[in-house]
Amino acid sequence: MSQPAPQIPVTDLAERARNAYATAQAENNYRVTQRHNDTADEICRALAKHNITANAEEAFINPASGQICIPLVTGEIRMDTDNEGFEYLTQTHTVAAEWDSDDRSVYLVADRDYDDPSFESGRLLYPAGYLHTLADLGRAIEEGGRKPSTPATAESEPSRILGAVNGDLIDAHGYAILAAAEAVCAALANVANAIRVGHNL
Repeated sequence: MSQPAPQIPVTDLAERARNAYATAQAENNYRVTQRHNDTADEICRALAKHNITANAEEAFINPASGQICIPLVTGEIRMDTDNEGFEYLTQTHTVAAEWDSDDRSVYLVADRDYDDPSFESGRLLYPAGYLHTLADLGRAIEEGGRKPSTPATAESEPSRILGAVNGDLIDAHGYAILAAAEAVCAALANVANAIRVGHNL
């Protein structure tokens, strides 16, 4: 007759489980840190080919993409004056370098607009093109990044069109959708009117 397995004290099991969890966390943190450092080093090596010195210790996670990147240029807003004396706002965009592991090259990211609420931190950065020449960095500094457009859906398209109408930026596609919507509304109004007339007979 087999002997029953020895009972492990609950407190001992809990302690072992906590220790195992702490070890797993430490190993995972080490892997994350190693990946962070490796990516930052890849970016620095690629930038060095363009005679750009970057500090890997300043690497951070770009919330817009979730990728590790290194800051290159801190943006600033300034007031310029044209030939007629009118003042206007201009911006040097915040630019950082991300690593594209598929293309094995640096991908530039930048802020979008001087009135973007994320401008002060310069941390919400959008695609601004690959760094193949120094001119690519110059373009990102002057023009900033471009927020990726989200696919049009039944929920998002009306808001986009109304926003465009309010901002006088509606395009031909938007006009076509508005015209179709008006036609549908007119048809529904006719159906409703016909139903009312039918009930009154």
